[in-house]
Amino acid sequence: SSGAATLSASDTARIKADAGGLALALGMGVGLSVGAGVADDDIANTVRAYVEHSHVTTAGDLQLTASSAPRIDSLSIGGAAGVGGLLGAAAAGAAATNDIHNTVEAAIQTNSAIVTTAGDILLVAADSATITTKALGASFAFGAVGAGSVGLALAFDDIGNTVRAYIGADTTGD
Repeated sequence: SSGAATLSASDTARIKADAGGLALALGMGVGLSVGAGVADDDIANTVRAYVEHSHVTTAGDLQLTASSAPRIDSLSIGGAAGVGGLLGAAAAGAAATNDIHNTVEAAIQTNSAIVTTAGDILLVAADSATITTKALGASFAFGAVGAGSVGLALAFDDIGNTVRAYIGADTTGD
């Protein structure tokens, strides 16, 4: 090339998940209800900007850029109400599981020859993954003789990305 050579790869995967479950029970004797909301979200992508089995000659810079900016926004709601003339019982739960496991690579590899007559070689691999989770479990129970309610909310988030920028051992350059 007579100037700079640039190769870029990017990923901006997005997940927006809303999950909910509501329950209501009314009974002359016993009112029993159960409500749940569950969200399970996964992003697993591979983003690569690379030169392989190639000869590249440029008069300027050679830049390889791989970037990833995945995002998960998750809302999970569980609600329950149990009202009974004698006994009331309610249980509600909300759970959200969110995972991002991407591979992001900028590389010059496997039998490549790079010549830059008046420039630099720049490899950039970048990741800015984010997860935002809200989980709510709420319940209400009423009974003339007795009542019981339970609400539970759980959230499990995991970002386990691999981000690499490298030049392989069998690559030559000037």
